[in-house]
Amino acid sequence: MEKIRRLSFLALLSASTLFCLRTQAQSNSNVVNYQLLGDGLLMSIKYERKVLPDFNLWLNGGIGYYVQSGETYLTLPLGVRYWQPLSKHNRNYVGIGASATYCKADVTLYAIIEYRDKRDKPENAYINYIPALGFRHLNAKRQVTYTWEANLVVNNFAVLPYFGFSIGFAF
Repeated sequence: MEKIRRLSFLALLSASTLFCLRTQAQSNSNVVNYQLLGDGLLMSIKYERKVLPDFNLWLNGGIGYYVQSGETYLTLPLGVRYWQPLSKHNRNYVGIGASATYCKADVTLYAIIEYRDKRDKPENAYINYIPALGFRHLNAKRQVTYTWEANLVVNNFAVLPYFGFSIGFAF
């Protein structure tokens, strides 16, 4: 099962990288975000690129961290989002998407961890799958983005409801 997760993460990473390189000449929509919670788990810096301008399809990737029991773990979120404009002015969007986040931490609620069998603790890094629903607002100059997302962190041990907020710079 662990090999399947690793291979799916590597396949998603490779495909999205190739897709971004292929579409780089077609679009100039980019966003760099600082995100609290969300698919980066605790905190992350993410880069987003609009890869299909006609369909508002975005790919994102980043680096972040997660803290559990006093230990800090690296997180690597990689995902895709579709942002639908709510008006003809295109300043407010509603979105849906999914991410796969690589992390060595056992991302569950602490109450679940305390009562779980010790044999279940993962020894290696694994992938958290994170579906998301969100709302994004751009300021009047279309340079600053504010994004709120409701997420579910899904892994071997639990489904954890999560909320995230990010502020970003569009260029």
